[in-house]
Amino acid sequence: VEQPGTGTDSVLWVGTKNGLNRFRNGRLEATFTQQHGLPSAEIHALRFDKANVLWVATTRGVARMAGDQFVPLSTEKELQESVTALGQATDGSLLFATEHGALYLSDGGKIKKLVERSNLRF
Repeated sequence: VEQPGTGTDSVLWVGTKNGLNRFRNGRLEATFTQQHGLPSAEIHALRFDKANVLWVATTRGVARMAGDQFVPLSTEKELQESVTALGQATDGSLLFATEHGALYLSDGGKIKKLVERSNLRF
């Protein structure tokens, strides 16, 4: 299990290295993979936004759930790298971090790089 999450409908979501599983009443209801629009079947993080939309971070980018399919956040090569964390700002903007140290902000479909690894100070 990589990342568990729950929505407002009492469904348990479990991200694994082999897809995103949806459980209802303790039983596996569905497994989502690239065939359902995910950029990769290896799931790193899950996040429900303020509108209760499920966002999924994978080894090849981020996607949001639309019905029983997923829509990639971007098809730009730069944004198809491994996304390791998802967050949400107080204004509802989606934040996501990559394994190479970049931090992005998505607000209303516009994507902006906020930080690159070279700018991070530890």
